Amino acid sequence: IILWTIERNLGRLFFGGNMYIPRLRRIPDVVKEMRASDPESVITYALIIGLIKQKKITAMKYGNAWLVNLDELYFYFRGNKK
Repeated sequence: IILWTIERNLGRLFFGGNMYIPRLRRIPDVVKEMRASDPESVITYALIIGLIKQKKITAMKYGNAWLVNLDELYFYFRGNKK
């Protein structure tokens, strides 16, 4: 019972309230999602890789994939640079 109570309270701590959960996507999925919302988009895999190399946006390595925070990318394209 004590362990269950601790787990339940940790769940509230990490998943309750207004916690921000980043929308992490693999780079090909980012391109697909952006093109789905704007079919005429010029966003490419190479463009996103270039932004990562220039340290304009951050990326995280997870296994063999690079993950990008979709919200950060939209923030960048709105003109809000780091």
